[in-house]
Amino acid sequence: MLPTLRLPQKRIRRTRPSPRGPGIDLRRSVRHSLRYGGDLVHLRRRGRMERPRPIVLIVDVSGSMAGVTTTQESWTPQAADSTL
Repeated sequence: MLPTLRLPQKRIRRTRPSPRGPGIDLRRSVRHSLRYGGDLVHLRRRGRMERPRPIVLIVDVSGSMAGVTTTQESWTPQAADSTL
Protein backbone atom coordinates (compact mmCIF):
# COMPACT_ATOMS: atom_id res chain seq x y z
CA MET A 1 0.00 0.00 0.00
CA LEU A 2 1.38 3.40 -0.97
CA PRO A 3 1.31 6.30 1.45
CA THR A 4 -1.00 9.14 0.49
CA LEU A 5 0.94 11.94 -1.18
CA ARG A 6 -0.06 15.59 -1.15
CA LEU A 7 1.28 17.15 -4.31
CA PRO A 8 1.04 20.87 -5.02
CA GLN A 9 -1.95 22.01 -7.06
CA LYS A 10 -1.55 23.67 -10.44
CA ARG A 11 -3.20 27.09 -10.70
CA ILE A 12 -4.99 27.50 -14.00
CA ARG A 13 -6.14 30.67 -15.77
CA ARG A 14 -9.84 29.85 -15.44
CA THR A 15 -11.61 31.61 -12.57
CA ARG A 16 -14.63 30.84 -10.43
CA PRO A 17 -16.75 32.81 -7.98
CA SER A 18 -14.91 33.18 -4.69
CA PRO A 19 -15.86 35.18 -1.58
CA ARG A 20 -12.31 36.45 -1.03
CA GLY A 21 -10.85 36.28 -4.52
CA PRO A 22 -8.39 38.90 -5.74
CA GLY A 23 -10.38 39.92 -8.84
CA ILE A 24 -13.70 41.72 -9.05
CA ASP A 25 -16.41 40.05 -11.13
CA LEU A 26 -17.94 43.12 -12.74
CA ARG A 27 -20.71 41.23 -14.54
CA ARG A 28 -22.01 39.51 -11.41
CA SER A 29 -21.64 42.73 -9.36
CA VAL A 30 -23.74 44.75 -11.81
CA ARG A 31 -26.39 42.04 -12.16
CA HIS A 32 -26.64 41.81 -8.37
CA SER A 33 -26.89 45.61 -8.02
CA LEU A 34 -29.81 45.72 -10.48
CA ARG A 35 -31.83 43.69 -7.98
CA TYR A 36 -31.44 46.55 -5.50
CA GLY A 37 -32.31 49.45 -7.80
CA GLY A 38 -28.85 49.88 -9.31
CA ASP A 39 -27.02 50.58 -6.02
CA LEU A 40 -23.75 48.70 -5.75
CA VAL A 41 -24.37 46.80 -2.52
CA HIS A 42 -21.73 44.06 -2.64
CA LEU A 43 -18.78 43.53 -4.93
CA ARG A 44 -18.69 40.01 -6.29
CA ARG A 45 -15.22 38.48 -6.57
CA ARG A 46 -13.50 35.81 -8.61
CA GLY A 47 -10.51 33.61 -7.78
CA ARG A 48 -8.34 31.29 -9.83
CA MET A 49 -9.10 27.58 -9.90
CA GLU A 50 -6.65 24.84 -9.03
CA ARG A 51 -6.27 21.45 -10.63
CA PRO A 52 -4.15 18.45 -9.60
CA ARG A 53 -0.86 18.20 -11.44
CA PRO A 54 -0.56 15.31 -13.90
CA ILE A 55 1.58 12.37 -12.80
CA VAL A 56 4.10 10.90 -15.22
CA LEU A 57 5.76 7.57 -14.40
CA ILE A 58 8.91 6.62 -16.27
CA VAL A 59 9.64 2.93 -15.87
CA ASP A 60 12.77 1.18 -17.15
CA VAL A 61 11.86 -2.36 -18.16
CA SER A 62 15.15 -3.34 -19.77
CA GLY A 63 16.88 -6.61 -18.91
CA SER A 64 19.36 -4.95 -16.56
CA MET A 65 16.49 -3.85 -14.32
CA ALA A 66 14.70 -7.23 -14.23
CA GLY A 67 14.93 -7.56 -10.43
CA VAL A 68 13.42 -4.18 -9.76
CA THR A 69 10.78 -4.37 -12.49
CA THR A 70 8.45 -6.67 -10.56
CA THR A 71 8.41 -4.24 -7.66
CA GLN A 72 7.64 -1.32 -9.96
CA GLU A 73 4.86 -3.23 -11.69
CA SER A 74 3.17 -3.94 -8.38
CA TRP A 75 2.78 -0.29 -7.32
CA THR A 76 2.43 1.45 -10.70
CA PRO A 77 -1.35 0.79 -11.09
CA GLN A 78 -1.94 1.84 -7.49
CA ALA A 79 -0.15 5.13 -8.07
CA ALA A 80 -2.13 5.81 -11.24
CA ASP A 81 -5.48 5.12 -9.55
CA SER A 82 -4.90 6.94 -6.26
CA THR A 83 -6.28 10.42 -5.72
CA LEU A 84 -3.50 12.80 -4.75
